[in-house]
Amino acid sequence: MDFQPEEFEEILNIFRGETEEIIQKMNNNLLQLETNPNKEELLVYLFRDAHSLKGAARMIGFNNIQRLAHKAEDVLGLAKENKIEINREISDALYQVTDLLNELIQESVKIKKEYYTDDIQKLIDHIDELIKKYEPTSEIAAKEEKKIKTSLSKKAKEFKKNILTINALISEAFLLLINIGKEGGESYIETFYYLLKQLSEKFEQTDYFDIKNEINNLEEKLNFVVQNSNILTEEEQKEIDGKLTNIVNSLNKIYEEFSIEKFDYKKAVEEKIKQETEIESSQDNPINKENESVIKDFIEKVDFVKEGFNKLENNLSQIPALNDALDIIIELSKNKEAIDISHKIEEILEVVKNSNTLPEKEIITILKQSLNSVEKMTLEEKEDTEDISLVLQRLDIIKQMLDLNSSINPLTNLSTTLDESSLPVKKAQDFFNSFETTSIRTLRVDSKKLDRLVNQMGELIIGRIKHKKNISELEKILQDLVEWRNFNHKSQSFIKYYDRKYLNTTEKIDYTTLSLFSKQIFSIFQENSAKIVKLNNRILNLQKSIDEEDTKQNLIITQLEGMIKNIRVLPLATIFHMFPRMIRDISKDTGKDIELLISGSETSADKKVIEEIKAPLMHIIRNSIDHGIETPQERIAAGKSPKGKIYLIAKSLQNKIIIEIHDDGRGIDLKKIVNRALEKNLITQKEADYLSAEQIMNIIFWPGFSTEQVVTEISGRGVGLDIVQTKINQLNGTVKVFSVPKQGTKITIELPISMSTLKAFIVESSKQLFAMPMTSIKTVMWVNKKDVYFRNDTKSMIIDGKTVNIFYLSELMGLPATDFSKTEKHTVVLIEIENSLMGLIVDKILGDQDILQKKLEPPIMKLKHISGITTLANGEVCLILNLTDLYKSTYTPVEKPLMAVPKYQINTKPNKEYKILIVDDSMTTRELLKNILVHWGYSFEMVNNPREAFEKLYKEDFDLILSDMEMPEMDGGMFVKELKSHQKFKNIPVIIISSYDTENLAKDMPDVDAFIKKSNFNQDYLLDTIEKLLKYD
Repeated sequence: MDFQPEEFEEILNIFRGETEEIIQKMNNNLLQLETNPNKEELLVYLFRDAHSLKGAARMIGFNNIQRLAHKAEDVLGLAKENKIEINREISDALYQVTDLLNELIQESVKIKKEYYTDDIQKLIDHIDELIKKYEPTSEIAAKEEKKIKTSLSKKAKEFKKNILTINALISEAFLLLINIGKEGGESYIETFYYLLKQLSEKFEQTDYFDIKNEINNLEEKLNFVVQNSNILTEEEQKEIDGKLTNIVNSLNKIYEEFSIEKFDYKKAVEEKIKQETEIESSQDNPINKENESVIKDFIEKVDFVKEGFNKLENNLSQIPALNDALDIIIELSKNKEAIDISHKIEEILEVVKNSNTLPEKEIITILKQSLNSVEKMTLEEKEDTEDISLVLQRLDIIKQMLDLNSSINPLTNLSTTLDESSLPVKKAQDFFNSFETTSIRTLRVDSKKLDRLVNQMGELIIGRIKHKKNISELEKILQDLVEWRNFNHKSQSFIKYYDRKYLNTTEKIDYTTLSLFSKQIFSIFQENSAKIVKLNNRILNLQKSIDEEDTKQNLIITQLEGMIKNIRVLPLATIFHMFPRMIRDISKDTGKDIELLISGSETSADKKVIEEIKAPLMHIIRNSIDHGIETPQERIAAGKSPKGKIYLIAKSLQNKIIIEIHDDGRGIDLKKIVNRALEKNLITQKEADYLSAEQIMNIIFWPGFSTEQVVTEISGRGVGLDIVQTKINQLNGTVKVFSVPKQGTKITIELPISMSTLKAFIVESSKQLFAMPMTSIKTVMWVNKKDVYFRNDTKSMIIDGKTVNIFYLSELMGLPATDFSKTEKHTVVLIEIENSLMGLIVDKILGDQDILQKKLEPPIMKLKHISGITTLANGEVCLILNLTDLYKSTYTPVEKPLMAVPKYQINTKPNKEYKILIVDDSMTTRELLKNILVHWGYSFEMVNNPREAFEKLYKEDFDLILSDMEMPEMDGGMFVKELKSHQKFKNIPVIIISSYDTENLAKDMPDVDAFIKKSNFNQDYLLDTIEKLLKYD
């Protein structure tokens, strides 16, 4: 396919972003599958992801990537069909597939054509051998059959657990369907939809996928109805009734299989109708208001339960009493909806009791609100009663959330001296359930944020118009001033004329003439006075307008700055997701058993901070694994659990984020660090004698330091932790180490949330301005020269009982020395770096400012001791000091390269002759089809799924539809069937693009106008097909 270079680059970048996300999801699901091998939906997700990746690769002609993804799909397909089991060996092979796929994709995007390596075929052959090795033989098959029979008994138990709920829900479904058929039955459709969702959830817990699929189809149907017309025709009601009957027939077969007595749904529905009729007759008067004692008892019980809810935050012992009170509330209330809510509340209390976990404040608030609804419904206070469906839905969500949340032990202390974290800790596999990330190369931005940005831009445009108006007014004032100046020149000439002719003369004065002159002078003064008043008013009005606009513009710019920063803000989960897989692989290589516990992954920071902190965290965790955590044998001998733990905790504090990495390993041996530093000549014995424990611990961040004698794949090369210090310095952050021998080590990183603005001290040295980040400044002081003395050939002074070395900033920066001979005092900025103090002598301090930090750009990529550049408020350029670099230069200089990021721009050309709708969940496929259509003059719209397609179709007219076959919510077959059933859409031509055999699809889907197979995808054939379908429409 022929594309412009920039268009092909765009497609490749979208392909990379999409496939990186798919690969990350596959890695996450593989990790979960190892701990939950019986969770079949994980296999479904993995299979679907492999299929999506294969399709995306096939569409842009990357056949080797497609082959490898297809092989992974084969393995997962066999596992899905229970033909092989995902064991450690197969799991490792699948990890190798995802790693190799990632490498192939990155290299292919880099060179802009498909990258090939012999590893592809080797890995495919290896997987084929594993399939042969683990596919069951006849003897194994017999054992498998026996296993299946055993699992059937387990399956029966699992089914029996849910059978009462399933029966109740299906009965309720039949009843709702009857009510929908009555006049005004539309109000029941949404309730029916949510009931189907509950039923679907129950079957998610069983293995009956045929029933589950039937329910999912019904759910899709109802979702479409709820989102659009909210009306079910008589024919559609009959269709739903037939599907419900099919589900009942399938259930009856299961009853026979497990020898369970069949449930009579017809009888259950009749009884429910009878009960509803009785309830309706009594609902006009739920509680007989004449019976004051009943009302009093009801209100007392409600108040008792509310009071009990308040105590649940600290104590669960009252739950039985609360359940008893709720039973009485249910008995006294005759309102069906109030009874349903009360039952839900009881279920939630039971879950809380069983989990033995104190509920959060938000949950208790919702329980109270729900009980208020019960009270109002029962006492007929209908005007303030909340929508019943919303109340029940909210309670369902709370129950599901409580069911999912597993109890996790709090972090254990490293020592009594270590700070305890109050943050909740969850295991890595739970973290994956709650978060999916995407590549940092692209940001997914909420459209509401973009709308707000556009609105603010509108305000700026209005401000620009007013600014032009003010400039126009200023120009008019200047023009009037010029005219006034000319008038004054004429007035001066007039006065000079009179002065020469009548005043400076020896002739007799003509008082008549003098009087006339005086009047004219007075007139001039009057006119000048009027002009002054007029100009003064105009200038005041202009000043007022400028002040108002200035205030407004400042507000808009501040808001814009906040919005743009907010768009760049990402959760730390964006990088935390990679560490469980890394720990799994390294643990396997080192023979250690390690668990990662993650907390605070929702903590957010600027995209730049997230990107830069990734490498430091990786090195710290690797060192925790290699140096910190002992082998299982060593841990048992030390009286510890054989499983080591690494805690990764994040939290925000004011304008900082704090990341803690601590392990329960062997801790840091200070003597070993000192000896190793002496061996490598990093310090002298004299320096070692003066080092504090904190300073010794910080040696691990020095370049070239390592306590490992042997170089391994993990560590020992003398590089790694130096990156931690270097990167964090560049980010204007700090890193601290604390360790307790034989108990563990904690490394704390503090970073600013944003990298764009920085609070800094502006100082002058040798007539050069420098900005010092305030995060590292402890204080500023004036020091008498007599208080400065020499120690080891270095200027020093005593501050708070500690010896602090001080240096001339000009000397460290290689600038001409300032003459301080005439001054008796030095201006010293006291810096705290790595828990050590250092003084910098400067010429003068100009104050503090919020500065906009910019990195050095080519050709000046690096300057000694400089981290960036800024422009001050007065327009002067100022260099930003790297204070950690300065501190280290007093004993070990370290250089840090900075990289520039290339940017590109993509242009498109629109055409609106025909309008085509692209329906595909793959971003790569959508982008590929978009570029073809744009080149050949077609207008188009793109959507992710059939539901969005129908929303577009109801709003706009389309001439043709291009659709994928495999989509998560509704496949292409169901989409076309639903599409052709609508009178409005049935004549729109549809082309299906699929990975499957198109001949078989054509037989099953006669309504589709054309099929294109992804493996044989050809641009010319697609365009010819589109042209024919549009021409003969």
